[in-house]
Amino acid sequence: MLSESVVVIAATRPFFDDDAAGEAFAQDLVFLRCTGIGPVVVQDAEPVADEPATASGGGGAGRSADRRLLTLLTAQAPLGVGITLDPHAAEDDVALVRTLLDDGRIPVLTAVARGAVETARLLAEQLRACHLALPVGHFGATLAIDPTEPHSLLRQLYELDASVDTD
Repeated sequence: MLSESVVVIAATRPFFDDDAAGEAFAQDLVFLRCTGIGPVVVQDAEPVADEPATASGGGGAGRSADRRLLTLLTAQAPLGVGITLDPHAAEDDVALVRTLLDDGRIPVLTAVARGAVETARLLAEQLRACHLALPVGHFGATLAIDPTEPHSLLRQLYELDASVDTD
């Protein structure tokens, strides 16, 4: 049973490069949250294609991707909370993520020191997540999701055939 379980998802840049795929991903996250599953998203600290980093490094790098996902989530329901992970405060970060999940939120974590995939692996272990969803081609995932395929997360989680129309 998935209800009340945690799913950690590594969302790399391709999740934000296509508007339709990004919206479908946000819909999947809200659906999971509304059905009692706690999605935790970990993303890379890099700007998305249409938002270059600023020369000072502030505002662009590490912030564009989480703003984009939070905007997409807010269009569905006001559940997303953006956090920049502090590599020196791992215990505090895990406690904060647990608190947000208990409050019914969707934590969107920006990985600064490590990439999204490695951070998601570590966080899934610390949270004792029932699933670790990584982009196709990454080792160690319980769910291999294709960021270019709308609703890939739900299709994999619920073992739906790709021919099923979820729109």
